[in-house]
Amino acid sequence: MRKGKFGLVAILTLLTPIISGCGENKERESHLTAAEVCASSLDQTAVRSLERMGETEKFDEASKGQLDSFTLERAYQRLNSRKISNTCYVTRAETKTDHPLIHVKFYPAPSHPEPSQDDTEGDIVNYPFGAYAGTINGNSAALYFKCMTGNEKKMPYIWASLYSAPDERSKKATSKDLMIILNSMSRALAKHIGCADEAGLPAQVPAPSN
Repeated sequence: MRKGKFGLVAILTLLTPIISGCGENKERESHLTAAEVCASSLDQTAVRSLERMGETEKFDEASKGQLDSFTLERAYQRLNSRKISNTCYVTRAETKTDHPLIHVKFYPAPSHPEPSQDDTEGDIVNYPFGAYAGTINGNSAALYFKCMTGNEKKMPYIWASLYSAPDERSKKATSKDLMIILNSMSRALAKHIGCADEAGLPAQVPAPSN
């Protein structure tokens, strides 16, 4: 009996680091890759932009796996409801602030802004696609594109917005990175809704127009 008891202890002792290691691997794998965030709506170029912005390959997404987690279908449904927008809120896995590396929202819109012609400080960067596309201060991006969202006939556009917290974003990031990510997600949503041709969003974001 004593031999069997000590034999069991020895086996458990040997297995302990293996079990612990499995737990550590599970914890590491609980983080998401750039290709997995926001309902996998980032194309390869957008994936590289997100990794550059965060200087990491590991991310977390608020509400991932929960009933209100971001999906393209929920984003579409919310366009036709009075409920709060279904958003995608992504942080770096190693964040100490919980501020978003990207926070993306979609809204129905009755019209769109025109490119600013009097930006004397160079804070606004305009892009020549969609109904309107631009970034402000390198912290936020807006993209309007044509897409009838259902019963809201007075809302012929979708307004996509992205905010990136300066204290989470790498200095290597550019304002174009924001637009690349927002365009990729908007293309995915337009395709899901069935208005990709109407939206006319490019596969690759062109150079700024100003």
